[in-house]
This record gives sequence, structure tokens and C-alpha cells, in this order.
Amino acid sequence: MKNLTLSAIAILFSVHVFAQKSATSEATSSSKTSISTSVTNKQLSLTASFDTDKEKQLKTLIANTLGKPTENNKTSATWTSSDGYTVILRSHHLLIDVDKTKVSEDLYKSFERLKTQIQSTINAQD
Repeated sequence: MKNLTLSAIAILFSVHVFAQKSATSEATSSSKTSISTSVTNKQLSLTASFDTDKEKQLKTLIANTLGKPTENNKTSATWTSSDGYTVILRSHHLLIDVDKTKVSEDLYKSFERLKTQIQSTINAQD
């Protein structure tokens, strides 16, 4: 009985010690990068999550295509148009929605190029 009790205490102690170490290492070594795109007859959508160091590059890419944001503050930048698009850039997150039926063909092609540039920027290794 004494050996069983000591074994149980040793196992619980080991689990506690090793659980602490693995949780710490996982939190410091993860990357939050993902891109999802969807293109249909009527819609182009892009959703992306990325590391903070990419935010300035992405904002520059978007501004070069669409001009100054319609709304700009410390936590986000938004480009919207009644012509059929919305672009929201926040820390670690980007959302683009384009209604193909409302935008011109030239503007839609600009969004296609922008989508490719965004994918390259987010996937680039620094």
C-alpha cells in the first residue's frame, strides 16, 4: 500500500512538472499565419491571419491599390465603397469582400492582383 501511494504521488508530480514545461514552449513557438480565399461568379473573398510584422506591408499594398482608408485608427484601417467592396485590416487579421456584380472589370482585376500580392507577403519568410 505504501509503494502504491508513493508511486501515485510520483506520477502526479511528474505530470505536473512536465505539463508546465510543454505549455510554456508551445506558447512561445507558434505562428498564427493562415489565408483563405473564395472566388465565385459573384464574389471574391479573402480572410487572412498573420504575424504583426506583416501588417505595415499589407497596409501599404492595399493603399497602393485602393488609396487612403475611408476609416483609419490605431486598431484598424477600413476601405469601403458603395461600388461593392469592403477591406478591413486589423492587427493580425485581414478581410476582403468584393461583389463582382458591382465593381468594374478593371477594379476587379486590381483585387485579383492584390490577392496574389497579399498571399506572397503573408507567406514570405523573413
